[in-house]
Amino acid sequence: MKTRILPGAMLGIIGGGLHSWLFTMTARQMGYRVAVLSPDADCPAGQIANFSISAPREDVDAVANLARNVAAVTVDLEDLSVEAAEAAARRAPLRPGPRVMQVTQHRGLEKQYLRQRGLPVAPFAEVDSLETLRDALTRIGTPAVLKVGAGRLRRPAAVRDSFVLPGGGSLEGDRKAAVRAGEVARHPSGVRGRRRPLGLR
Repeated sequence: MKTRILPGAMLGIIGGGLHSWLFTMTARQMGYRVAVLSPDADCPAGQIANFSISAPREDVDAVANLARNVAAVTVDLEDLSVEAAEAAARRAPLRPGPRVMQVTQHRGLEKQYLRQRGLPVAPFAEVDSLETLRDALTRIGTPAVLKVGAGRLRRPAAVRDSFVLPGGGSLEGDRKAAVRAGEVARHPSGVRGRRRPLGLR
């Protein structure tokens, strides 16, 4: 049986921007108290919260301290590290939970999760080298999209150029990509980023 968290309880939110400000404002109007954790000591949510902790979201000890002192915790963005999410969840109910954050932060896991539940997913393949990219394009076909790469792949001959990243370098190391149908985006693997359509050179 789920425990109801009634007005008067302290709720925690990790992040101090607009979403946190809206959450804090609404929660306080409903009679809840709110504790905010944000790296910005003067963040919008912190200005109207009952309590504020100034610390980075990655600070596992600070996240654990917040969770230890509230009835439940949430986040303004689902990019909280799994380690920090698990630290919070051990001390208070966390919504969304660590597993949800782990899945939504990784496009491959996200698509596998949806596919396993019978939901429609565009054909995709995770790639981490020029060879795996070529193999993926053979299976998926073109046109295709290389996320993290350099743009829409209209022809297989564009594959080599797509592995050139801004400022030089290649797709090896801490970057991976997913090939799928749709628009183009570029950001480190496991991290959601703002989508910016980019063209091939």
